[in-house]
Amino acid sequence: MRRRTLIFLVILVAFNIPALSQGRESAKSNLEIFYEIIDSSARQLSTKLEGGEYTIKINTPLPLNVFEGKLKSLLAPVNQTAESNREINYTLEDVSVHYSDLSRDGLFADYTVTRTLKADGYYIYGRGVNNFSITHTDTVLFDDLSKLENTSLPFTQGERPSEPFFSSLYRPVIILGALAVSTYLFFSVRSK
Repeated sequence: MRRRTLIFLVILVAFNIPALSQGRESAKSNLEIFYEIIDSSARQLSTKLEGGEYTIKINTPLPLNVFEGKLKSLLAPVNQTAESNREINYTLEDVSVHYSDLSRDGLFADYTVTRTLKADGYYIYGRGVNNFSITHTDTVLFDDLSKLENTSLPFTQGERPSEPFFSSLYRPVIILGALAVSTYLFFSVRSK
């Protein structure tokens, strides 16, 4: 009987190893990643410019005007003058957040979600129009989504996938079953 109890405990611990080994590293917030994407688009523009003086105009929709300061600081190294006849128009059209693929690695592991952040826009300089669409994809914990979104900035929020109903019942059923079996084994082994 001891052997069965020992085997049961080993199996129980084996199922919990993926949950214990899953690290809780802090993921970057959606706004931080959008700042990185904007930085990348500004670097793309800076590398395409040849020397000279430019007038820079930044156009963003009202909800995205939080990025204007960052763009101005990133494009500051470009020689800017108000009298220049060469003009650069940088337009940020849209940013979006999409969550998909709700899954988990093991029976007792936390749910994870694939997070995709995308920024679209274009910049005009000289006679050329250059479109950009930059995407960032990673995997985050489902429970951390509220920490990653900024409630005062709606563009940092995405539609969350719903948690499957039956898979959320597995954990309590398994835990109650394990408790019942261990209680039964405890009293039956003890009485013999």
